[in-house]
Amino acid sequence: MMLEGTIARNLLRRVSWQAEKLLKQHGSFRTVIWLVEYSDGAHDWFETGCNAPPDATDDEALDVLRDEMRVDLGNTGAVAFACAYAADAITFLTTLARQPTTKRCEVVAIEAHDADTHLRAWREIIRLPGRAPTLGALSAVGSAEDSRYAALLAVTPVGRDHRLGQAG
Repeated sequence: MMLEGTIARNLLRRVSWQAEKLLKQHGSFRTVIWLVEYSDGAHDWFETGCNAPPDATDDEALDVLRDEMRVDLGNTGAVAFACAYAADAITFLTTLARQPTTKRCEVVAIEAHDADTHLRAWREIIRLPGRAPTLGALSAVGSAEDSRYAALLAVTPVGRDHRLGQAG
């Protein structure tokens, strides 16, 4: 018997590794990476941009992407997916010797979703002078129940006729 969330946790780790490889290759993170798992255990990798109008707000652009993915995943037999995308994170730094402070950092957000589990973590993009950017360690994995992508698999898949790409 599988532990709860095992599929989503495995996908989250695989997408985290893929995000690191893409950052090393491109030096930036401008797309969304997707890994989809189907009911037969097969996987597809792909990258997307967003087709929102240039004057759209971040929320509007992300809603457009969510709606595009709902159409793309519909009726494919997808049972789980993970994605990674550029984001900002605010962390709270505390020590006994100082007042707590906040730090805004550039990150790659990573989510994984199956029918019952919604997970989120992030990796800080570290930019050192004279060096290529790299990703920090994976943060603690937490709930992503509030994600705009959490309900993409809400409909029951009926087949795998319209595959999205090829898994590596």
